[in-house]
Amino acid sequence: MNSLEHVTNPLVNQEDIDDHYGIGLIIRREDGKIAIFRHRKYGFFTIPIGKAALHEPIEYIAHKEAHEELGIEILDLNCLGHFNKTYDRGNGIVTNIQTYIFDIIKYNGTPTNLEPEKHDYLTWRHPSSLRDMYHEENLSDATLFYLHLIELLERGCKQI
Repeated sequence: MNSLEHVTNPLVNQEDIDDHYGIGLIIRREDGKIAIFRHRKYGFFTIPIGKAALHEPIEYIAHKEAHEELGIEILDLNCLGHFNKTYDRGNGIVTNIQTYIFDIIKYNGTPTNLEPEKHDYLTWRHPSSLRDMYHEENLSDATLFYLHLIELLERGCKQI
């Protein structure tokens, strides 16, 4: 466990700097646009994403995050992939995050920003427009990973 004080962002707390899972959710509307948040703490645009302790089941957390952040109930989901990344948090703090991206195939409810203290707003964008709209440094790693996955699939690479 990292217990040093984080100095580069005063909003970052112990939960952020401990090693954890990241759970990213791809929520689509019928027009193909996906849910994107403007994240207040880190200042980037991101697919809905949450944290889970390494002992928590990732699919359970996907359901929990969808309910807590968006007010929806997941009926069917598919794990698209995952990546591991080490983040230098400053002041000698290093955080290892294993991030899983889930495609939410079917859900009940209307996605709504239920955590305005964490997200400035919820918007809907077509995945192909994300890179045109925002610079890469303004997209979360989870969002960039998703965009790379769909690029590979469009090129005919098989999903693993």
